[in-house]
Amino acid sequence: ASMAAGEYILVAVNAATYSGNGYQVFEFEFGNLSNTGSTIALEDGFGNVIDTVTYADSTPWPFEPDGACTSLELIDPSLDNTVPANWQSSYVLYGTPGAMNSALIAGCTNPTACNYDPAATQDDGSCESVSCTGCTYPSADNFSPTATTDDGSCVFSSSCPEDLNGDGLVNSSDLLQFLGAFGTTCP
Repeated sequence: ASMAAGEYILVAVNAATYSGNGYQVFEFEFGNLSNTGSTIALEDGFGNVIDTVTYADSTPWPFEPDGACTSLELIDPSLDNTVPANWQSSYVLYGTPGAMNSALIAGCTNPTACNYDPAATQDDGSCESVSCTGCTYPSADNFSPTATTDDGSCVFSSSCPEDLNGDGLVNSSDLLQFLGAFGTTCP
């Protein structure tokens, strides 16, 4: 087999699990990778060792890859892979098979926050839940189009208060809007 410069490959205990995903997969021929540590060597077609690393599951090596569903990643391929500090636990579960290692993306990881960032892999403390609150009823005088959470502040001054959706008609759409809000506490 051959690898192109910059290509990402995967060595797995069962290659069939990952085949067909657009990257080369090789089957690990000597059982499993040890969770307690081992030495892995990469050889060329002539048997010459190109690179080798001896890893462990004790300090100073990252401990999360030892059974916590993350992979052990070399932070940067240009770093000395014999130095444990140059390795990290993947920021995503199960690693990134056949692709560049995961990256630290700081942001808000709380899905209920106004500024939730689904790409964030580490919470940076920036989550906030105020900027997306306001009046969410389009027929209200103070409707806020950027609000995603109603805060009960809606003010209605319509000459036809029964026209809840503001379309100039009182019909089943207004009833449905009323029933959707039924039981909520008014300010």
